[in-house]
Amino acid sequence: SSVAAGDRVLWLADRSRRLLKLDSASGREIGSLNLEFPCISVEWDGEKLWGADYGSVKVHAIDPVTGRTRMSLSVPTDEKNSVRGVAFGAGSLWVSTREEIFRIDPRDGRLLKKFQLTTPCIQLDIAYFNGALWCRDFQTVGARHLAEICRIDPETGAVVQRIRAPTVVEGEKGNHVLGLAAADPGRMWAVVSPSGDEVIQE
Repeated sequence: SSVAAGDRVLWLADRSRRLLKLDSASGREIGSLNLEFPCISVEWDGEKLWGADYGSVKVHAIDPVTGRTRMSLSVPTDEKNSVRGVAFGAGSLWVSTREEIFRIDPRDGRLLKKFQLTTPCIQLDIAYFNGALWCRDFQTVGARHLAEICRIDPETGAVVQRIRAPTVVEGEKGNHVLGLAAADPGRMWAVVSPSGDEVIQE
């Protein structure tokens, strides 16, 4: 699951061919888009949506009114290392897989930077916020599963900060963070499973 913050709206992706559109103030569903591909992660660049194609190495630009694909870009990685998250910041697309993060020119798909994280971090989704990349990490400590949100230096890939996520998972039960999105002013949205609720990380 993934969330993107737009102009007073939230977009939710759940690996299906449909995006939900929510009012960011009330959480009420106000629309949806039917897509041409199954979307695992979604991002808003101020004009259009970007979706990570589930099970592939492609990201697609999406018309926010019709849901039609405007253009498609391929991430230069192995087909088995499929895309997991997409973010927009500093004029670039940032795409995560299980092993790497790619910085891509959104105009032509040109690779600008690629790095592996210097500290393990489960990259189910990423966000670009306050000049840094953020991803969700999930660690097991004894019988407890602890969810953290990692701040990543976009130049080196080093994890420079860890923030305890709003929830702790006990065994196989409880909630944990699946998706992240940046929003002004100074807020980060997170999708929490299994309830699907959104929480604000100040």
